Amino acid sequence: MGGGAEHLPGAVPADGALDGRIFAIGGADGVSTDRVVEAYDPAFNTWECSTGDAAAGCVDTRLAPMPTPRQYLGTVTSSDGRIFAIGGQISSGGYSNVVEAYNPTTNTWECSANDAAGGCTDSKLVPMPTARYDFGYTLGPDSGIYAIGGHSTTALSTVELYNPTTNSWHCSIGDSATGCTDALIASMPTARQGLGVATTAGQVFAVGGYDNVGDATRVEAYTPGLCGCHYPPAREWGLRHVGPSDRS
Repeated sequence: MGGGAEHLPGAVPADGALDGRIFAIGGADGVSTDRVVEAYDPAFNTWECSTGDAAAGCVDTRLAPMPTPRQYLGTVTSSDGRIFAIGGQISSGGYSNVVEAYNPTTNTWECSANDAAGGCTDSKLVPMPTARYDFGYTLGPDSGIYAIGGHSTTALSTVELYNPTTNSWHCSIGDSATGCTDALIASMPTARQGLGVATTAGQVFAVGGYDNVGDATRVEAYTPGLCGCHYPPAREWGLRHVGPSDRS
């Protein structure tokens, strides 16, 4: 990847819809937040870069940069092949709830209704209800995009689920943020930021992080329900394991 990032951007492992490329989006360069998009092609061992990227090692600079510069954002590839860049910390140090979606086929960005950045083909996406950064993110077993925990003024237990098909957000119980279609999801038991989140065996796992006191070792697993939809009969968390080492 051209240029050294002080804070790692979201790295999106590409699926077949992205021709096997791996995208690195946003981050910070030690001076300011970044909007750079760089794509690594393992088949050719080359990097494609975004317009205006002056870093060495780019075979071209044809990719459209992310409209809103951010670090500590969430990046997830949806089942339709779009790469969603969600939330994060902006250059002023504030927290963002912007949602921007990159289409690798058309090399264009869709943006959310509250997004004033240039470079958007439209502004129809619904922003994430809770502005935050340093949250966990994954594509769930129900094809929804999960944004879990993170930080605003403190570490959060908030769970918000985005449905790319209906362009709607489903929130956790007690979540009063604007933009929630409903609030039926169980909150994560341990509030934390800097956690790792992954989907496996039909469950969403939240691992480690920082819980306002210190580094967390808890592993908690969320079960969306058996129907595979966004309104399952049961959504619950279970403590699976206390990890061997504290880290965030």
